[in-house]
Amino acid sequence: MKSTDFLFATPKLSVGVGRTLDLGSTLNTYNSSNSEEEADYKAMYSDWYMVASDLKKAMVKYDREQRTTCY
Repeated sequence: MKSTDFLFATPKLSVGVGRTLDLGSTLNTYNSSNSEEEADYKAMYSDWYMVASDLKKAMVKYDREQRTTCY
């Protein structure tokens, strides 16, 4: 889980073409979880994973900037 889009449908060309004929909206499927707790866990895990990723990028950038100003 590397992004926070696991609850959104992933678009595909074949599904897009099929939706033009889908009058009953039966093709709407989304990534799902077995329970509300599992969905909450996945969402929180994914959110904190992204926070940690952003923090790591900021720390690396800061470290690079410090190295160039010290020398």
